[in-house]
Amino acid sequence: MEEKTQYQDSKHYKKEVGFWGNVMLNVGAMIGSGILLLPFVTSAYAGPYIWISWLIAGFLVLPVILVYSKLIEMYPVTGGMSRYPYYSHGGFTSFLASVNSIFYYSLIIVPIEAQATVRYLNLFWPVFLTSSAAPTAIGYLTEVIIVIIIALIIYFGIKWVSGTNFALTLIKLLLVVMFGLIMISFFWSPTNFTDPKIAYLPKGIPGIFAAAGMSIFAYIGFRRTAIYAGEAKDIKALNRTEIVAWAIVIVIYVFMTIALIGAINWDKLAPIAQKQGINLYPGNWEGIGNLSGPFAAMALGFGLIWLYYLFLLDGVISPNGVSIVELGGVPRLFYAAAKTKYMPKALMKVDKKTGTPVWGLVVSTVIGIAFLFLIPLYSQSVDVLIAGSNILFATGPAAVAGVLARKKIKAPLYLWVIGPIAMISSSLIFYWSGFPYTLYGVIALFILIPMFYYYVRKGEARADWKNGLWYIVYIIIMVVISYIGDKTYSGLGILSFPYDFLVIIIVAIIFYYWAMVSRLDVDPEEAADVEE
Repeated sequence: MEEKTQYQDSKHYKKEVGFWGNVMLNVGAMIGSGILLLPFVTSAYAGPYIWISWLIAGFLVLPVILVYSKLIEMYPVTGGMSRYPYYSHGGFTSFLASVNSIFYYSLIIVPIEAQATVRYLNLFWPVFLTSSAAPTAIGYLTEVIIVIIIALIIYFGIKWVSGTNFALTLIKLLLVVMFGLIMISFFWSPTNFTDPKIAYLPKGIPGIFAAAGMSIFAYIGFRRTAIYAGEAKDIKALNRTEIVAWAIVIVIYVFMTIALIGAINWDKLAPIAQKQGINLYPGNWEGIGNLSGPFAAMALGFGLIWLYYLFLLDGVISPNGVSIVELGGVPRLFYAAAKTKYMPKALMKVDKKTGTPVWGLVVSTVIGIAFLFLIPLYSQSVDVLIAGSNILFATGPAAVAGVLARKKIKAPLYLWVIGPIAMISSSLIFYWSGFPYTLYGVIALFILIPMFYYYVRKGEARADWKNGLWYIVYIIIMVVISYIGDKTYSGLGILSFPYDFLVIIIVAIIFYYWAMVSRLDVDPEEAADVEE
């Protein structure tokens, strides 16, 4: 018999997000600056075969999505990404997942999207960036204003977050699909897929997987339901929202990559690329990957001035739709961390009028603005995100294994099939981030461990060091594999393709079962909410 969860959220959270609102929270987070830039960036690795990379990335994420959908079904709580590892493995594992999801994932996305907006605005009015792509004073001011406006929208509650995101996501989906249809209908040619001088793999077969690893950046917004679950109208339908969002997004991404590659006209893009200091010629996929505002550049190359301006507009809409979802999620992740007792209790305070974790929003906004100045370049911010976020995936499969095994829930498909596959996918995704990003991500994760130790010494947080040992060893081994792995992922080449993949599969399975046996014996307690 399945054990009923007793975990509760603040009574001030508003149950105002419907099924499609939750679907769009996920879609809105997955289709941001990634759709405007990444298809071209990944072409430097996979050439015209990037559609295969995006398909691989999408299906690699699917088992992880299924795992989180199961966890949402069992625990429909606010900030679930941080709390699931707490329910399965206790304090230490949960802390690592929390700081990862807050500081090196959700928070860094806000400045990334603000920087992406400024990058697009600079094409229209070149006063926002210097020649080295760093923001000017006007650029910095614009980025700060963007973050503050988004914070104000979030303050007014989940209805504003969901409604604004729904509208912005719908607009950007229509724009992207319209562009793809125009490219296929009027400008598409099979030459880029058939001409041997153009249709080649710049980095060989490993390049397809490297491009897939980069494409993951566009898919990782799928866990938004796991953050906003406590504010859903119908919790019974929650576990389907991420899967529906995934289906929509993978179709959009594969369709767009095929449409874009087929519509590349090297001769018409060359003059535009030249103005950006790029010598573009047929088959120069690296040059395509370096184009600034590639969608707008393609529209301009074909003389579609009206579409050029529409995509400059979309360059503002798409990133900020993501930012609303992400910055809105950070206070809820802070709330979850406080519930699990290793962050200040004040972060659990939820405004009774708006249903927003108010102090969490203040802290999130301040840190988000600080990141704009600490990491000024868009490319640097993406590097930090890649370095810090992908190691988090493994805690999902581990959590579902631990909870299902402890509660003796009859779900053999999840426990023995989907769970292990999700662990393999998570490990490959981390590996494809490439060295030294894998190392930087782990260092960044460990830097904040003294914060956790402080709360353990105070007697507030539970340690559960033994239950979290598997995760530390797993992380270290994965970094070592990354270091000696294939040169395509910036490793030493000692463990080359396909043997690197084989080793990772074996390691992932071993650690999945170690995580299962390292589970807690009983449900852990959470802190009581700070209610007025």
